[in-house]
Amino acid sequence: MKYFPNLVWLSQNFISSSLLKKLRSINLMELKKTAPIYYFEDVYRYVQTYHHTYRTFTKKRWINMKIIDMFTKEFQAYDLAYYV
Repeated sequence: MKYFPNLVWLSQNFISSSLLKKLRSINLMELKKTAPIYYFEDVYRYVQTYHHTYRTFTKKRWINMKIIDMFTKEFQAYDLAYYV
């Protein structure tokens, strides 16, 4: 509770018991290892480059379809020239 001072109040009012267990089990040293690294140039703050694998769901009708065809058929707000 030392790192989350409002956790007691939140747990009494809003947070479910399962989420409360997860919050209590957070290892702060692991959080520090995965925290983004920022650097400053002039007045802007930038995030150092990092790798991330983006995962999403797909629809069955999209399987074996070219990505460009999927975008033009499913997202019809733009035509083929926009995506190319």
